[in-house]
Amino acid sequence: MRIGIDCDGVLRNFDGSVIQRIRETHPNLIDKVIAVRNWDIKTWLPFWSAEESTKYIFDDNYQDIFENAPICRDAKEQWTFLLDWAIAQGHELVLVSAQRPKCISPTLVWLGKHGFSFKELHFTKNKEVLDIDVLVDDYEDNLIKFSNAGKISICFSHKYNTDIQDLFPTIKSLKELPSFIDDLEEERSVIESVDKLA
Repeated sequence: MRIGIDCDGVLRNFDGSVIQRIRETHPNLIDKVIAVRNWDIKTWLPFWSAEESTKYIFDDNYQDIFENAPICRDAKEQWTFLLDWAIAQGHELVLVSAQRPKCISPTLVWLGKHGFSFKELHFTKNKEVLDIDVLVDDYEDNLIKFSNAGKISICFSHKYNTDIQDLFPTIKSLKELPSFIDDLEEERSVIESVDKLA
């Protein structure tokens, strides 16, 4: 099985990195940052317009934000476990990330720096068209489009995506992924056996 793993919000703590950078460059604004409850940057950076926020993150500070971001939760510790499981079971882990063109290079640096090794990487907003069976992502639009393409979407749990966690199978850590995939494969095997009998 080919399993797509998103970067930001699954491996890399993007919003934490943005907040960390604001703390460094605009310490007077840090108390005005609102807890991240959705993907609309304007809602958690209310002191700037959407255009100003986008410019700050993706033009003026993208190198630092994307290269020096912290790791999500305990993703690094779980990565070795996940990689070993995937190899043992014959699965492929594929990076599938919607990066802006100028953010790809710092993302590659970040992945290498933290030892997240992938044999295959895709940088696209159209994850549903890729040859992958399962997508682990935290962003609603990606999960919906992937699911609408007849594929399996797994929501990576965050406070900002609680409203969609009932729509998709949801995991809180990468360590939960193997048991979900194993159960899915067992279910598929049973269905195939029943189909053969019919």
